[in-house]
Amino acid sequence: MSSAWTRIARMLGMTIPTSIAVMAMASGAAWAQTTYVLEGSDTLTDVVKASIAASGARLSYNNAGSGQAEKDIASLSGANLLEGIGPMSRNFVASVLSAHPTWQPTDANVVCLDAPVVSVKASSSHCKDITVPTPITTGAISELAVILGGYPASCAGKTIDQCIIGATGTPLSPTVASKATTAECSDPVRLAALADLVACQKVARIDHIYRRDDKSGTQDTWREKLGFLRWCNGKSEGPANLNNEDLDPIRTPCEASDWVTSGGLTTGSIGQSHCSYSLKGAAVAAPLNQSCTAGDPDITVGGQTYSCTQGLVVALSVGDDGPNNTYAPGQIPADVTQSIGRRVGNDLSGFFMGLAGLGSVKDVTWLATGTTLNTISYAPTSIYPGAYLLSRRLFIQRATDVQTTIAASSTLGGQDRVDQENLLFGFMSNKCSIAPICTQYGFVPPYAGLCSDSCGSPKENGNITCLPGDPGVGTPKMNINVGETCDNSHPCVDSGSVCAIGAGLVCI
Repeated sequence: MSSAWTRIARMLGMTIPTSIAVMAMASGAAWAQTTYVLEGSDTLTDVVKASIAASGARLSYNNAGSGQAEKDIASLSGANLLEGIGPMSRNFVASVLSAHPTWQPTDANVVCLDAPVVSVKASSSHCKDITVPTPITTGAISELAVILGGYPASCAGKTIDQCIIGATGTPLSPTVASKATTAECSDPVRLAALADLVACQKVARIDHIYRRDDKSGTQDTWREKLGFLRWCNGKSEGPANLNNEDLDPIRTPCEASDWVTSGGLTTGSIGQSHCSYSLKGAAVAAPLNQSCTAGDPDITVGGQTYSCTQGLVVALSVGDDGPNNTYAPGQIPADVTQSIGRRVGNDLSGFFMGLAGLGSVKDVTWLATGTTLNTISYAPTSIYPGAYLLSRRLFIQRATDVQTTIAASSTLGGQDRVDQENLLFGFMSNKCSIAPICTQYGFVPPYAGLCSDSCGSPKENGNITCLPGDPGVGTPKMNINVGETCDNSHPCVDSGSVCAIGAGLVCI
């Protein structure tokens, strides 16, 4: 951080002697004023910001996702900075834990408990329960997994009950799971599964199912628990909603960026998400690799007419306008989890559904609620023992060896940054400090006895807080569109196979 001397120098166009600059730094004043950036889970946005304020740590928060926190801590490709702690809605992946076994979290790292939910508009007719076989133990595929990730080509000619996506315990086997190609996401079995969901929701149709983007640990949880590999909408790495792919061949109306909310909320703006041209009048069609915005006129390509549409599955990377999503124009957006709840709850038609954490249904005034899964609700009594399928822990991860590296480097923040990180970590790992914040923002405190218990006490027997931390499921590279440059990493949507990088090579 610049000292007062160097800031004055820049303003006046002066050159300050090195000795003076050194004296200013030596005083420690520069460190004392520094606020360090921390990156991590969007789900934990409110919890982290409240904890920073309460702890007094000189940190600011960038809710770039659990995957970004992991990259930053482990110095993986795509890291934005080096940090010694990171809020994450999943554990480190197996490869990271194998390389750094001391990073394995314990109950001390558990901040709150959460449960991703299928959010629907609260009404007397909304879908109440969704049956979801547990592929992690049975290998069985569910209709919900097919709706989100396509019907596996390996199951062609089989009914959904006959389709097994992997041996027991390995449901994500890429040799049998859907690769979310255009064909797999257009399969009649997927259309039939969607029709069943529409019937459960008791609406004319479902236009959009909103999800978190690829950097989010929440979307990893959906894929892990439901046992599918990729999403039908394609690559969604942000940083903005418009950067995300729109490859889902089930086409629905493109949502305009401006709307008027219901429930007495003010007029505001939802963040425009990616729309594409597709064959006019076709409910199922591969979209063109050409973006558009709601209201754009039809175009003609090769004698065919195309209109502006959007896919069924839509990924969001940034939240909508308004503090806490109250949609006051010009305000700073809140997190994506809350934005998904707001979109679903404020949709007058009931044509939207969402896939997000408890924060998406935490406030009844949002008019969004969640379905049960296999008749089990996301109530705390079901989350503590892990009875609800999507029960999960939210972590504040820490790598003390990385902090040692940071402490030794003035360019990384030195010991001052480590001190600020540990100030926050100490607050968030204290169950008495964090329990009321978890409750305030719609999450479940780590212990059923709030902060009076600990792992080993009878009341916490079987509490997922106290179980060994299973490795998280990392995000494979999602599909990219026809005509996009091959990068030896992302697979092509037509085949689901990775296209080797080369001069001028594109997906075809």
